Amino acid sequence: MHDVRSVMAPTVAARSRYLAVVLTAAIGTLASIAVALLILSWERRVAEIDFQNKAQSYLQVVNGDLGDAATLLYTMGAYVQTNQHEVSRAQFGRFAQVLHDRVTALRSIGWAPRVTRAERPAFERRALTGVGIPQRDRIIEFGKRGTFVTAADRPSYYPIFYIEAGRQNHSTELRR
Repeated sequence: MHDVRSVMAPTVAARSRYLAVVLTAAIGTLASIAVALLILSWERRVAEIDFQNKAQSYLQVVNGDLGDAATLLYTMGAYVQTNQHEVSRAQFGRFAQVLHDRVTALRSIGWAPRVTRAERPAFERRALTGVGIPQRDRIIEFGKRGTFVTAADRPSYYPIFYIEAGRQNHSTELRR
């Protein structure tokens, strides 16, 4: 008869080798998955940092342009308000063109003076003389149906008196 140990010995040795191979494969797979997850996390973080840096750069450019535009628009407002005589449409257009040349991101530049209830009749008469917007003899607003109607009575108004589109908007028709 055969010794039990001699019969069992190859089986135990085979099992040990099989177990070693399976454990090595499992540890290798787990290590590969862990490294892949670390790399994926790192790539996401790098992409997030890159996005934040680009967004910050764009924000700085936009803020700079807005600051320039605000300064120029305040300058235009001061020009119109302090002028000794009425600013004509042509004068406003030339001044607006200078602003558009300086800040190309401006879509349009308009002037909407404050008009009080007491000033409204004179303002509306002046608009008829060609100083304001042609073919408009009254201050208007959007009505309930989305059409223009005569503006309701109120203490003050801000009617768009002049509007000039930038070069990129010359093909856009402006509603009056």
